[in-house]
Amino acid sequence: MRHRFVGFAKTTVLVIIEKWSSFLMDKPGLWGLFMIICLLAGTIPVGCGRQASPSVPTSTANPGSTNWEPFRQVREFWYLQSLLGENVGYERISVRSVGNSSSACREVEGEVVLRVKRMGTPVSVVTRYRSVETCEGRPREFTVTVEQGRALAEYRGRVSGRQLVVETVVAGRTARQTFDLPEDCRGFLGLQDWLWEKNMRPGEVREFSCLMLGVNGVCQARAHARDYEAVQVSGRETRLLRIDILYTLPGNQRVEQTVWSDSSGMIVKQRMNSPPVEAVLVPKERALQTASSSLDLIEDIRIPARAPGDLTKAHRATYHIKGSIKGLAELLATGVNQQVRRLGDDILELTVTTRGPGGNSGTCGDQATPEEQEPSLWIQSDASEIRAIAQSIAHSAKEPASLAVALERYVFHTVRHRDYNQAFLSALDVLKTKEGDCTEHAVLLAALARASSIPSRVAVGLVYHRDAFYYHMWTELLIDRCWIGFDATRGNGGIHAGYIKFGHDSLAGSDALGAFLPLTKLLGQIKIEIVKVEGD
Repeated sequence: MRHRFVGFAKTTVLVIIEKWSSFLMDKPGLWGLFMIICLLAGTIPVGCGRQASPSVPTSTANPGSTNWEPFRQVREFWYLQSLLGENVGYERISVRSVGNSSSACREVEGEVVLRVKRMGTPVSVVTRYRSVETCEGRPREFTVTVEQGRALAEYRGRVSGRQLVVETVVAGRTARQTFDLPEDCRGFLGLQDWLWEKNMRPGEVREFSCLMLGVNGVCQARAHARDYEAVQVSGRETRLLRIDILYTLPGNQRVEQTVWSDSSGMIVKQRMNSPPVEAVLVPKERALQTASSSLDLIEDIRIPARAPGDLTKAHRATYHIKGSIKGLAELLATGVNQQVRRLGDDILELTVTTRGPGGNSGTCGDQATPEEQEPSLWIQSDASEIRAIAQSIAHSAKEPASLAVALERYVFHTVRHRDYNQAFLSALDVLKTKEGDCTEHAVLLAALARASSIPSRVAVGLVYHRDAFYYHMWTELLIDRCWIGFDATRGNGGIHAGYIKFGHDSLAGSDALGAFLPLTKLLGQIKIEIVKVEGD
């Protein structure tokens, strides 16, 4: 059973595609950056950009020009992707004209290929996308396909009047969403288009917005051009304009990024500090030299820690979490089971108390949202196969607490094969393949619980295993008005105090993993000391 439960840090482009659906292509290469984030557990962007100034002069010399002639030839760009200092893949972007001069429009097409390892298993993710846009970069339609392991996801979008209609196809099911489309909404090259048309000056600030397909809302962004600085690019020092960007997502979560552009406005380098991801503009030959990376996105990102007692039998544990991450305390979930106390600027004290599935008597007073009780694209609790299994288990376990334990045990014995090359599978796919890691266990248990009239959601965070904390996903079920944690990768009838929670999500609709962004800020940034362990 070694590492059977370790799996949130997985190659699941499917996950982040659902959450970051437009934000990623606001600049070339950002799609690849968020694909890398998904490797740790990027969406098709239909990014829209709005400048502070309503009128922007157009240069006919740049790739983003509205002049017809510059589009006659295909313009192609390659970005080398790296994570934790190691090359892990590339992104190719091409822009060309389609149609004729009376109905001019352009096609943006590309692919992202990432290769890493998970528990020594080489994994590869390939994402291909295509968008038809006006010459000004306003979207008309797009398609995206993602291939990884057994998973295949498809995303189709089209503009109808002043609305964007998006269909997401997963496991044979289709979810449809409609969004209001701002008049100046840009397509795949959002911010890059603006820079091509009018490059920023040192000290200049621009504000724009990006349609977030996966979060049913708009991401607000603020770009601040700092100054020209010497930057190492492919072993050479180049003077580039540094632009710091702050994205505010729905729910007030924030993502910070830095890009460097040349005198023509071309984005040459990008960096995100959390996680430590970079993308650099390189020649095609350099990008294609990337072989399978030796970076292991399970073992190489774990957080070593030594426990003074047996955490697997503990109902309470106290931790000191150290790190200079802005807003670290806000990244941790708080409530009845977790309390956070500041000990200093860079250190927190976290107390975790677990509750078992019996004897709670409604003392928590928790309630479920409709999304935590209903079927969704990922949790198909209305599928006949899932309902039949839930009903058969309910015959031998009538009470909610005992039924929850029986469902956890069923998933533990059913998902037999550990497949670290799988993407984020839906519950129905897991039931058919009977393989996967922690995310597959979590969604199947969530589906069986909802089919048994027990509200459910998935939780994400860290779990202690063999002198280290690993990134992990498990399931929470509402029993006697208390959210109780269950881990079907272990099948122990609940969880212990060695689980540190950062967020949870109902996986409603096609908005999959909004609660999991905080985890991306932790990679290589924190240390954990286990101060006290208390048993039963």
